[in-house]
Amino acid sequence: MNQQKVSISRHKYVLDWFDIETVEIDIKKDQFFEFQYRFGGDWYLIKHDHNGKKYVRHDWGRDDFRLNNPQEALSSLGEKVAMFTSLTTCMGFNKALRKLIGAAS
Repeated sequence: MNQQKVSISRHKYVLDWFDIETVEIDIKKDQFFEFQYRFGGDWYLIKHDHNGKKYVRHDWGRDDFRLNNPQEALSSLGEKVAMFTSLTTCMGFNKALRKLIGAAS
């Protein structure tokens, strides 16, 4: 697999509210993705690109990539998801991870 595209829905902040948009992501051979669990029980997508020497974490910019349907995103990205992280240990991360993986399989 050199490159494929997947569609993932995310929350996009608009003024003082948010909208849901579907984004097409080009997946390249030398990329992997991280799911990060944050406050409020939300999952965020973080992309890691290889720059020729090492993997570099790619931030999406001002629009954090907060997943609208993390189970669907996990199923779409498949083996390209290599990491699950949490901002802190006091948020029930293990329970949330079991729920995410159970729902996606």
